[in-house]
Amino acid sequence: MSNRPREHTCTTPAVRAALRQEAKAAYEQGASVRSIADGLGRSYGYTHHLLTEAGIAVRSRGGSRQPDTSSSLTTLTRDALHSGKEH
Repeated sequence: MSNRPREHTCTTPAVRAALRQEAKAAYEQGASVRSIADGLGRSYGYTHHLLTEAGIAVRSRGGSRQPDTSSSLTTLTRDALHSGKEH
């Protein structure tokens, strides 16, 4: 949870622009909307709106369903996975 208090306060255009840029940078680095909201001390809806204002196409819920085959798999194993063959 964030150290920032969740209060209903008016946000000046300059502060909103700074929050928008902070949220955009975090989202582009892979953070979730929920984690960004917690970090900013804002609601999920407010944060989602900041991201859409910033031109971000928000990812669908649950993240990517594609397995990450780039980590420690060898090329041979990766090729077998994609072709449906077993070793």
